Amino acid sequence: MQINVHKELEKFDLNQPIKNSLSGQCLSLKEEWTVAEATDYLKSLTDKVELRWFYVVNPKNQLSGVISSHNLLLAKAHETLKSVMDTETITVAAEAPFRVAIRMMNENQLLSLPVIDHDNNFLGIVEMKASPEAATDERHPLKRKKRLYNDIFQLIGVSIERAENKNAFAAFAIRMPWLFSNLFSGFVCLAISKYFEATLQSAIVLAMFIPLVLTLSESVSMQALTLSLGLTHRRIISVGDVFFKLLQEIKTSALLGTASFLIVLLVSLLIINEGIPYLTIGLSIFLSMVFSACLGVVIPVGVKFLKLNPEIAAGPLVLTIADILTTFVYMSLATYFLT
Repeated sequence: MQINVHKELEKFDLNQPIKNSLSGQCLSLKEEWTVAEATDYLKSLTDKVELRWFYVVNPKNQLSGVISSHNLLLAKAHETLKSVMDTETITVAAEAPFRVAIRMMNENQLLSLPVIDHDNNFLGIVEMKASPEAATDERHPLKRKKRLYNDIFQLIGVSIERAENKNAFAAFAIRMPWLFSNLFSGFVCLAISKYFEATLQSAIVLAMFIPLVLTLSESVSMQALTLSLGLTHRRIISVGDVFFKLLQEIKTSALLGTASFLIVLLVSLLIINEGIPYLTIGLSIFLSMVFSACLGVVIPVGVKFLKLNPEIAAGPLVLTIADILTTFVYMSLATYFLT
């Protein structure tokens, strides 16, 4: 079953079961075949095959695994498909509606998804296909194909949102809960500022720099989050991968924090010129940017561990915690140095 994301997805009934649209004929490879036998079989096909992944079945036609065209070409000719295939396969049930399949493909960055029944029998695939005119542009095939895949996933996300949110109230019900996290962080930051009211009254200039410090920490947290989302696309996220990314972001944010403080210091000297608690502002910018960058790495991984979508849930959580942490660090340092 193929769906043209450029022309058909908007009109498609996403609530109908997948099994209603399966053709009953789908390309699959036998797990007992050697790589040579599989490639010979593919060459013998009269229809043009454009799949990036091939699904492997056992003698009972049950799904055993998947193998990419890249790995198939690099494998040794005498090896069996069973020995080189990937057994960790993301599947969708035939009874599930199309919107479930498309959401899974969007979240896992897949262009096709195998369909199985209760007994794991391979029934077919749901495949996203671009418009023919886009797919046949050969002027820059590699760049074109990479850009095409990115466009497809963007179109899938937009189309699902339009299909599921047909009115303003439905969109409000989905989007408003995430805004509550921003409201919550605002109230908590207000409470923290109220708690340190005496500090602010003794040095009014501190209040002038609160928006600046918050903006810098929010920016670096979202940068780290964006760069760390690649970890959540992996099937297995190791502690080593998270630690390496965390160390990388700490080094980068430390440099960013130092550079930001120097710029703030220079501009402040030109504008205000006196009465500025430089040590408080400098340490606050440095520490808040480092802490916020760490949040941008850890939170999306934690959200993924909780089986939620990091691309949706991680952003509000990162901003909420970064704002609260930055305000607390800033006011605590100010109180410490002033007293």
